[in-house]
Amino acid sequence: MISFCYFVMTPDTFKKIVKAVVEMKRPHLSSFDESRLNEIARNYSVGRTDMDATIEGLEAIYKENNDIDRKDFAKMRERLERN
Repeated sequence: MISFCYFVMTPDTFKKIVKAVVEMKRPHLSSFDESRLNEIARNYSVGRTDMDATIEGLEAIYKENNDIDRKDFAKMRERLERN
């Protein structure tokens, strides 16, 4: 019998990774944006969305904060793919 073991990222881990990247910029998220972040985290953690759609969703959430740039989103992608 062959069994596979893989690790699934929890929504909390996803949010910790994202917030670790943007933490220094101190973005303000409305409750609506927090809800959207939770939804993206849940969808990504169960495999409903791919990395590109996930990053697009994060860009939509953080678009109001001009301090967060492409380099930050690249860091998010790298850290999420690593985990």
